[in-house]
Amino acid sequence: MNNCIICNKHSKEDSYNAYENKYIVVSHGPLTSQVKGYFYIEFKRHVERWSELSDEEITESSRMVQLLDEFLKENVYADRVYTVSISEAVRHLHIHVIPRNINMELKGLDLIRQATQQLGMLENDLSNEEVVDLVSKVNKFVAEKLSNEV
Repeated sequence: MNNCIICNKHSKEDSYNAYENKYIVVSHGPLTSQVKGYFYIEFKRHVERWSELSDEEITESSRMVQLLDEFLKENVYADRVYTVSISEAVRHLHIHVIPRNINMELKGLDLIRQATQQLGMLENDLSNEEVVDLVSKVNKFVAEKLSNEV
């Protein structure tokens, strides 16, 4: 779809992309979210509804939620990992994966709102270098886990 922000994003190189396969792209959210470890799981094919997904897309995205949950627990000390799909502003089905580490005061809907709407509710000096480093770690983690499954 020509006017879809997510479809257009997939056609460009992005240093925040952590993993990509035939069905999904996993990328870190924007710095303005102020949430380290906030990832998107985006379907490569333009779909707007869960019922439009193939079995393979469902399998790949579900497995990625599991892997990100494990990674975030180990690497950003996530006590909880929230997953949400809103797809209101951008009508391309995607999953927000939002960690709440053990020291965060924001919880639940407040943290989800902060991550998805970048409201400046958190004081955090999240840097581009930190995100790029985390993206590299996710890439290695996922590659290792998936290679062990074969």
